[in-house]
Amino acid sequence: MKTLLQCGTILLCIVGLNVSAAAKEITVVAMNSFQPFVFSDANGEPTGIAVSVVTTLLEQADIKAGPITLYPLRRMMTLVSKEPNTLGFALFRNPKREHLYKWIVPVTLPVKSVLIRLKSRSDITVNTLEDAKHYLIGVVDGNNLHTFLKAAGFEDLDPVSTNDLNYKKLLAGRIDLFLTREPSVLTEFRQLGYSLDNIIVALQVRDDGPAWLVANLQTPEDVIAKLKTAYEKIKNEQLIEKITKKYY
Repeated sequence: MKTLLQCGTILLCIVGLNVSAAAKEITVVAMNSFQPFVFSDANGEPTGIAVSVVTTLLEQADIKAGPITLYPLRRMMTLVSKEPNTLGFALFRNPKREHLYKWIVPVTLPVKSVLIRLKSRSDITVNTLEDAKHYLIGVVDGNNLHTFLKAAGFEDLDPVSTNDLNYKKLLAGRIDLFLTREPSVLTEFRQLGYSLDNIIVALQVRDDGPAWLVANLQTPEDVIAKLKTAYEKIKNEQLIEKITKKYY
């Protein structure tokens, strides 16, 4: 017959095991507005190309994870850099970010970055990136395009938390241009009820490559390895291409 002390010890062990198991559950966060890759559906649930890819990766890798939660970009990046066992997406690689995370796998196809203007603003002439310094440019606060322009010596920048604010400011004449990803503007502008006939690409700035799934530096290597193995499988099945076609 077990003593009360023995029972208490067993109970504490069980509780400890449960806490340990819970602590190992992976947290997944994403930026809150990056269409068509990450955004909220009509019910407020995360959806998009990258959401579908990451969900599939977690299932294929048999990794226990909580629901994907959306945050503004800066908040999401901070969470991934500071919280153990946290995954985040969809981030583009650059030298300043490289040491902050474990870069796991791409979760989008390669993406182009473009400067957008109103078609009616024929007074805006941008043949080179240097030409754009004469205009007020909208950017998403903290994203790598914002960082890119600051590093290139741009001073007239108007950072906002989400791209839809850039569209509103552009249409209201409060900014001259905004720098964004080409797939995003094609989907977001229409979804907000605006006509694509109102805007034009003023300049293709660069090819950014794909956006990535990243992890906190303390994330166990076996989790990273499982996700990379799962990625090779969906890559061979061209799953990212199939999901992308579905959203377009």
